[in-house]
Formats: sequence, C-alpha cells, structure tokens
Amino acid sequence: MIEAIKIIYDQSNIKEMYFWSELLNLTGIFTYEITQKQVRSFKNRNSLDYSAIFILTTNMNQEDIKYLQKIYPEAILIDGEIIKNIKSLNIKTEEEKELWKKYLNKWLNNLKEKLFDPVATETSINALKNIGNIYIKYNIAFHRISSINFTDYQELDIQKTAQDYFVKAYIDLINQKQEGYIYLYTLAHLGRYMNDTCVLLNHNQLIKDEKIMNFLNSVLKQEPGYFSAYLLKAITSENSMSHLYQREAIGYYYMMERMLEGREYAYKPLYYYARYLKKQEQNEESALEYYDKAQRLNLTEYKSLCYIGKYFMKKKKYGQAEVILEEAKKIILSKEKYMLPLDYEYYKAIYLGLEFLYGSAESFCNLDKYEDLDKEKKELQKNCSYNKGCNEIFGKEEKKKILERIRYL
Repeated sequence: MIEAIKIIYDQSNIKEMYFWSELLNLTGIFTYEITQKQVRSFKNRNSLDYSAIFILTTNMNQEDIKYLQKIYPEAILIDGEIIKNIKSLNIKTEEEKELWKKYLNKWLNNLKEKLFDPVATETSINALKNIGNIYIKYNIAFHRISSINFTDYQELDIQKTAQDYFVKAYIDLINQKQEGYIYLYTLAHLGRYMNDTCVLLNHNQLIKDEKIMNFLNSVLKQEPGYFSAYLLKAITSENSMSHLYQREAIGYYYMMERMLEGREYAYKPLYYYARYLKKQEQNEESALEYYDKAQRLNLTEYKSLCYIGKYFMKKKKYGQAEVILEEAKKIILSKEKYMLPLDYEYYKAIYLGLEFLYGSAESFCNLDKYEDLDKEKKELQKNCSYNKGCNEIFGKEEKKKILERIRYL
C-alpha cells in the first residue's frame, strides 16, 4: 500500500507539482508539498512518514539537487524532460495527452522499483497507471483546480464544464469494472468532486451519499489501513443533506485524527477537522486547537494562520492578530509570480483584517503601517499581469480573464 508521498519542487514548477498531487490525492494517497527553498529554511528532513519522496528537478540548480539527495538519499529524482514543451496543466491536444502518459508511466515504473512489497506494489502501480490515463484523458487536474479557484456565481460555466469532465471520468472508470480498493476510492472521490460542483450549480447530488459511503466501506474492508477513506467519509458526512450522516462526521474525523497522529502529512486532514469544528459544531476553541496543530505540521499552511489571526481579532487581542496575519501574508507573497486565484482571495481577506487593525482598531491604529499595506496591495495589483502561475496551470488563453478578476482585489 502506498500511504503518502512527499513532493519537493521549485516554486516555478507548479505544473508538475499539481499534476502529481492532484492524481495522488484523487486516488487516496496523502501528499505533502514543499519547495526546496522551504526544505532549507525550515530544516524539513522528515522522510519516515512517507512511502516515497519525489524530487521534481525541473528548474532546480545542481547545488539544490545535491543538497536534497544528501537529506533524502532514497528519493526519486523526477525530471520533466518528456513534458518540457507543454506550457500548462490544461491538456488540450492528443499529443499532449500522450506525452503526459509517457511521463506518468516512466516515473510510476521508477516508483515501483523503490517500494518494498513487490506484490502489493504491482497492484497499486497498475491501478495508478490505469486511473492516471483517465485522469489525463479528461484533464481532471485542470478542472479540479479550476472548480476550487473559481467559485463565484458569475463563473458557473467553469463549474459546469468541470462537472461534465468529472462525470465522463467516473463513467469511464465504472465501465472498467475494477474492484480494487484504489479504484473504489477514486470512484468515491470523483463522486465528491461532482457533488461539490452541484452545490454551486444548485443541482441535486449526482452521486448519492450512500453510494459514496458504500464505495468507502468496500475500500476499508479490503485495506483497513487506507486512512484517507476515513477523511473522505468525514467530508461526505459533513456535507450530506441527511442528518443521519451529518451526525457521524465527527466520529470519522476523530478516527482519522487518531490514525494519523504525529504524521507530518496529517496537516491537511487536521485543517478539514478544524474547519468542521468551527462551521458545523460552532466550537471555536477546539477549532483553534486543530488549526494550530495543522500549522505546526506545515509551517507554510497559511489558511490555518488566517483563521487563528481572525480568532484573536475577534477576541480583541490585536497584537497577536497582527503578528499572525502578517506571517500568513508573508507566506502567500513568498509565492511571488506563482500565486493562484485562491492565494489572491486569501490575501484579500488578510488585507481587510490588517486594514482594520491599522486603520480602525481602538488603540492600535498605525498610519505608517496602514499606508505601507495600501502601497503593497497596489503593487500586487500592478504586478499581477506578470503572474506566471496562472500560465502554468490554466494557460495563456485563460489568464486574461483571471487577471481581470485579480485586479479588483
């Protein structure tokens, strides 16, 4: 069983990073993404929690690669030579599909040689290859990232297009009549993707919660250690229209937390748990605890910091709020030209919090900081036309309308 993979990449290479992280997450394999610069800065050397370490060498210099090899001697060095002429993750031509498949198969074969259990490994790698072909065929990474980054009601065409491709991928996978746990998990996860778009499109669910839960029960029957199934059960229950499922969500989150305790890649599940405690349980103190746990496991996890900062603002602990929100803002801005729309949205939320602190908060106003903040925002708006991250993920054609949105932060 492949439980988790750490992905180390240069921040200018988000195309490959998202290709792998979206595929692995779709199939229930946990990931932890970190740039080589962050590995150095935070002395991040944990490899014991992972089935494998991927080092995506595109745009890395030789000094960085040698440094990473010393820390992670068992890592797989993945070069992007096969896909070097593909400009974005938005796969448009048959030629691009074939190149991505060739790239995928090459590095999955390499991964197979690195894993310990030859029988289980063969089954897992074959499943990843078959699902990977469907993932590439229907451009799932691009559509999933688009559906998460564009959630305004004037962008419902993006949700509808994404939904159509999720449905096609689901039908294609169903028709393969595979019963292995990775296939079943992927079907459940595609069901979640479809249902997420239904919420924004104001449609009835395309895949019933009961069907998703049945898939996940079968996953756990075959492979009790596939802990991602508990997380997907928790998320499905949380968002269910059925009170029966809703009340089970906290139990699944609890099981997930226990099973992943202490593991570095647990930061994502802990973030979801914290969000659930805040929104559904209305328990801000417990939510704060889990946001904090998530952030301690990944110091670049700015979403948790945003919540923590807002919590202290609500308590009128403005000094703490300022430090935490400034740190979250620093993490976002460190992405430089590789910010995505969701990063800009979080920047806007942080900006509004700091704008209040520096401009209106009682006994905390600071005109100099207020002016610096405003100047920084205007600079970000001005420079968004140089953004390369949107090119890497969405392509040049989509970039123009994305930038129009970003300019009105």
